[in-house]
Amino acid sequence: MLKNEIYSLFLFSIKKHWVDPKIVSHDKSLFSARGRVWHKKKQSNQSKPKCTDIEAKWGYCEAKKKWIYGYSVHLSSVCTPANPVFPVFANLTTANEKGNQSLSDNLDKIPKQTKHILADSEYDSNELYEKSNKRLIAPVRETKNWKTKKDAMSRERKERKKLFETEKYRKIYRLRGTTIEQMFNILKNVFGIETSWFCGKAYTETLMLTAVFAYQIFALYSIRNKLPFRRIQRIKPFLDRL
Repeated sequence: MLKNEIYSLFLFSIKKHWVDPKIVSHDKSLFSARGRVWHKKKQSNQSKPKCTDIEAKWGYCEAKKKWIYGYSVHLSSVCTPANPVFPVFANLTTANEKGNQSLSDNLDKIPKQTKHILADSEYDSNELYEKSNKRLIAPVRETKNWKTKKDAMSRERKERKKLFETEKYRKIYRLRGTTIEQMFNILKNVFGIETSWFCGKAYTETLMLTAVFAYQIFALYSIRNKLPFRRIQRIKPFLDRL
């Protein structure tokens, strides 16, 4: 499976000392399904319109502040300074799936030498923090008692919040914006997957994982031959011939 191939190439890059996985960033990104959207009101009436991917789901995109009918790609990438943006693992779900579950299911793929795992506030979870061996760095959301409106944060969450607000951790966290987001931009703009090319979860997953795998091959080729990574744009003519 392509998931295994993606992870194997990541391990190969570590073995060759081409990539240092000291810091890893994780996030998800939503993209639209092919064809017409299937509105929830029509779903309740079991009305299945033509030219619609009925396997896709609705999910809210925080970045665009709107609902998207489609899928989510969940991806972890190396973001250690002076290292190329290099995927660790990737998987695809429908757009309604929460990101923290995907990260929790794949924590065993993040190597022991990784000291920090960067994620946004969606991944704010004491359980996930402990499961990651306290390597997770994510903004801690304030929690209040809905009746008294007073602070209801646990001692563990307060400690995590205090740690996150230190200059050291904020500096590390800033690496996330220039790495994982760059990887999503490559998938959407270079590979042209702002919208899926196919209907159906299986076909869409193959498309997305193939793009990640192709990027890894191109990245390793660039590392091996000491080529600048801005040449990623040159992958377009190759893709057009496929």
